[in-house]
Amino acid sequence: MPEFTTWMLYSLLGLGLAWASAAIVLWRMQSSLVGRKWLWLSWLVWPCV
Repeated sequence: MPEFTTWMLYSLLGLGLAWASAAIVLWRMQSSLVGRKWLWLSWLVWPCV
């Protein structure tokens, strides 16, 4: 295996953790957020962009 796979794996794991953390924060604060439908949509699309 090439040596760059380790940092790529850690980067992907870090981005996945940030994505999951954003989901938890959004879920816990959804009642007080204005325009939460658009926030959920942007959160779902973010990894694809």
